[in-house]
Amino acid sequence: MTLKDFSFARGGVLAALVLSLGCSSNSETVPVHGHVLLNGKPLANAEIIFQPEGKRASIGQTNKEGYYELTFTAMQEGGVVGLNRVMITKEAGGPDGDEMIPRQYNVDTELTADVVESGDNEFNFDLKSDRKTRGVARAKK
Repeated sequence: MTLKDFSFARGGVLAALVLSLGCSSNSETVPVHGHVLLNGKPLANAEIIFQPEGKRASIGQTNKEGYYELTFTAMQEGGVVGLNRVMITKEAGGPDGDEMIPRQYNVDTELTADVVESGDNEFNFDLKSDRKTRGVARAKK
């Protein structure tokens, strides 16, 4: 990924977050959690964003086992009920590093998650990164 691609990808994810901050925060949220893998291995320190249509996004960060839990606001945990676009991003080597995750998982995301009002909202993502081919990931409930 070139520096220009990286800046565009990062900017797109940040723009989605900024736009969501202005939206009302009185949405119904429920606990959302899961694991993120990259090529079958836990992906640590990645940001995961669940963006419902027309509503504020929920954000989480993976730990060393790739586990995340979503936060809606400082005072409200969870994700918004309904269909969410899912974006996953991680910089290599600190804040000035290249984006490690292929575009189809963040700025051009193919990922979605249908958060339900009752039941277990566990969404696991196994991302594939191969410079020769684009990988495919699907949420596993």
